[in-house]
Amino acid sequence: MEVKIKKLSAVEKELEVKLTSREISSIREKVYKTWQENSQIPGYRKGKAPLEIVLKRYREEIEKDLKENLATFFYKQAIKEANVEPVSYPVILSSSLTVDGGFVFRMKIEERPEVKLPKYKGLKVEKKVPEVKDEEVYKVLEDLKQERARWEDVPRPSKEGDYIILDMEIYVDDKSVEKKEKVGLLLDTKVVLPQLVENLKGLVPGSGKEFEIDIPSGYSDKKLAGKRCRYKVKIHNIREKIEPDINDAFAQQLGEYKNLEELRQAIRQELQNYKHRRAEMEVEEKLVQELVTRSKLEVPSQLLEIQARRIAEDIVLRLLYRGIPREDVERQMETIWEEARKEADKQLRLSFILDEVIKKENIDVSQQELDDYLKQLAEQRKTSFEELKTQLEKSREIGNIKEQIKKRKALELIKENAHIVRKEEV
Repeated sequence: MEVKIKKLSAVEKELEVKLTSREISSIREKVYKTWQENSQIPGYRKGKAPLEIVLKRYREEIEKDLKENLATFFYKQAIKEANVEPVSYPVILSSSLTVDGGFVFRMKIEERPEVKLPKYKGLKVEKKVPEVKDEEVYKVLEDLKQERARWEDVPRPSKEGDYIILDMEIYVDDKSVEKKEKVGLLLDTKVVLPQLVENLKGLVPGSGKEFEIDIPSGYSDKKLAGKRCRYKVKIHNIREKIEPDINDAFAQQLGEYKNLEELRQAIRQELQNYKHRRAEMEVEEKLVQELVTRSKLEVPSQLLEIQARRIAEDIVLRLLYRGIPREDVERQMETIWEEARKEADKQLRLSFILDEVIKKENIDVSQQELDDYLKQLAEQRKTSFEELKTQLEKSREIGNIKEQIKKRKALELIKENAHIVRKEEV
């Protein structure tokens, strides 16, 4: 094997690999045999046609298959021969069989960029001093009250804020387009068309009504949007929301609280803890941004695209999980890709910087640190420590986890050595 190296950029190299007929003979024979065994040639039983006839009939297909097999088989050996360490899968640029029976292929590889390590100790960032306001505690109490509210049937006429159970049929041009029985509807103009709410007020259980309303053109139900619709309804139940009083009894129902004041203090403490965690995360994010902004390195383009694709896929899944229609998500794809590439660039730059910090500071991971991390991970995944460790060792993921822990330690070191200015939260 002969390998020639050509530098394309700070992170890209082109390798030209030449192989002799003898070096590729075993792969060639294997490909030829597979084609011979699986070819159906008229006049011969399957797999019984002479090799020269198979080669003549499927010359182009066999040549393509052979070149793919050779490139796949020899690319790792070529990388080792060239003494390079790719950070992404090589890209085969060209391949050809030579007249003397050999094989030549060219591939592009991406290597780790050279990192000019920016100043990472003594970075100055602001940190908000979290403060919990009385209105925030009140908001949590209100939310708890709403969660524990109940709906009770009432015999009176319906009014805004009620929850009604009704039969409903909708007509467009005197043709029924939708019919539902005993469906629930909240009489709230924030979630239901105001015209519909207005027409459903003042009705009592057992009563019926017919009315017409104009549906806005931007309405989510396309078969009704922009149409004048006739509604035919029958009311079964009218339910009123009964909210509990916020008092000592309410607090006692929520847990081991003696009174309302004890509940308020617990809520305040929980909010304080949450704000503290958020403030710490913001400090870390500012430090990361400082490091990334100051870094001078070229991010490998193929690696960037791979990382961006993963991030974009994750964004799409989260949007779909939140109930956003697929067609709406597809319309946002250009923006999603733009955000994904920016995030991928930031993640990769940070990763390369932290790797350099790890080298410079001789950061390592002890067995105890690894075990402690795996125990936490096992608890999150609801499995045993031993089972998880065995599984990760089999899949060879332990090495990746050690690298993650090292990066976490490097970031903690940067944070511990930062100059953090405390700022009162407005």
